[in-house]
Amino acid sequence: MRSYTTDEMLDALKLRRMDVLALIPVGSRVYGTAHARSDVDSLVILRQSRDGHALLRGTLKDKTHVDAVVQTEAMLEQALASGSVFAWEAVSVPSERAWIRWPKKLPKRDARAVAQSAHARCQSDLSWLTRRFAESPAVARRRLFHAVRVLGFAAQIISYGSVIDFACANALDAALRQDQSADADEILSVFAQELVTATASLDRALAEAR
Repeated sequence: MRSYTTDEMLDALKLRRMDVLALIPVGSRVYGTAHARSDVDSLVILRQSRDGHALLRGTLKDKTHVDAVVQTEAMLEQALASGSVFAWEAVSVPSERAWIRWPKKLPKRDARAVAQSAHARCQSDLSWLTRRFAESPAVARRRLFHAVRVLGFAAQIISYGSVIDFACANALDAALRQDQSADADEILSVFAQELVTATASLDRALAEAR
């Protein structure tokens, strides 16, 4: 899997280095589940707000697509305070893997807020899977992966103050790639134990943090 330089990323997203406080990889290339055609997902923290969308898209010279969630420093700090697992996941990426690392010390996490954020994201993904499996089985399987992953990440954030194992749900990812479930009920039955285990891990981490 090819890596990209800071300049390549900035050029693809049409950003100036002076305007960017942090540029951090997120998603499958961090988890270790990416394939050759996977997009490069990232979080961009701007020094100042700008007009336009909260999502930037671009294309690298090798035709790989780049997607970037765009936030300001204040937005990221608010997201961390509110327990956003996505925000904590991003700032947990090791500095040597970030194109432009987040320069600030991480705040103390709010364990209850992190748990609530994770449960909400998990339920959202499972709801999507239940409603739309027949329409898009491949996307539904990714939703199940993310439903379990977010619980695992939240447990780590609560226990350690950051995500330390980005590959914690990768065995599930591999199993889902081989899954032949015919409908939502079947896939939720086949992988019920993974959800139970991840939920129990998060609940245990929250109980120990009190």
